[in-house]
Amino acid sequence: MNNRNRLMPILLALVGVGLIAFGSVGSVLPRQLADLLKWLPVPVQAVKYPDASIMFLEEASERDMDFAMVIANKSFTDSLTARSIEWRVLDDDQAEAAELMKVAKSPSMLFVKPLGGSQYEVLATRSIPKSSKEANAMIAEVMGL
Repeated sequence: MNNRNRLMPILLALVGVGLIAFGSVGSVLPRQLADLLKWLPVPVQAVKYPDASIMFLEEASERDMDFAMVIANKSFTDSLTARSIEWRVLDDDQAEAAELMKVAKSPSMLFVKPLGGSQYEVLATRSIPKSSKEANAMIAEVMGL
């Protein structure tokens, strides 16, 4: 028998022993591997708030022209209504804005949950959008809509 023919049974024996040792149900390696996998970091899923309302907090006398174009864009505001998104523009001088000003500075786009009266839970804050496309991207990111 030449060297090549002797090598094949040795390789088959090694593969067989490896399969028995590491692939069987009672082996130690798969259990250890499962324990190790528990410690691997899991990607964090972003929390979405599909029932949030949107408040645009600003100083109306200092309104940015780009933002004025966003809220004047009828197709954008109609799309908010079509998606059942409640929204409003709130001047930072209004009494209702006092609590919101503690959480966010003006100008801001706030995603809020109404608690009753003029009380809101702020879920997320973003900068004032410069375009309806940017506003829609923020809505998709925070609300998942």
